[in-house]
Amino acid sequence: MKQPSRRNSRVLRHLDLVNPMARRYASISGLDGDDLRQVGALGLLRAAERYEASRDVPFAVFARPHIRGAILHYLRDGAALVRLPRRVQQSANDSAPSWNAASQRRRLLPIDPEWPSALEPAVEGLEVTERQMRAIEGLKQLPAEERQALTLVILNGLSLRGAAGRLDVSAMTVQRRLKRGLKQLRRLLSDQDSLA
Repeated sequence: MKQPSRRNSRVLRHLDLVNPMARRYASISGLDGDDLRQVGALGLLRAAERYEASRDVPFAVFARPHIRGAILHYLRDGAALVRLPRRVQQSANDSAPSWNAASQRRRLLPIDPEWPSALEPAVEGLEVTERQMRAIEGLKQLPAEERQALTLVILNGLSLRGAAGRLDVSAMTVQRRLKRGLKQLRRLLSDQDSLA
């Protein structure tokens, strides 16, 4: 059996490994499951190319981290963490036909340490709601590490790796700070909503 045909038969026999992971990450991220299945299939293909049967490791065990890694890399590097309002997306669709999740990062609003005053010119043409202003105020209340992660990744549109380079920490550390910061910010906003 030739090498490409061996690889292809491995991929075909183990395609069922991709579906559960793609479904799981699609439900977490809100992205299309078909896209994540395709990315996971690429990870499976990469695993089939690198697999060495002489190591006595079952292929399924070897392939799972490759599939998960491919999906996570796609989510981390290719998908936007913040979705712009539909109104802004529509205006971008009118002016540029190639709108996608990755291009959203380029349209995120830059922000300075002077929060409210710096935001006013940056959001020209966008309606700033009371909830958005409360989110900015809530951001100020977060611990410095979480605030930095949110500012660099969400507001400035850096990738996790880019933010990690600026903060001199690992991308995983930035991801954990980002998760903690978003959780705290959600809690602050829901507390404010319940008081209102």
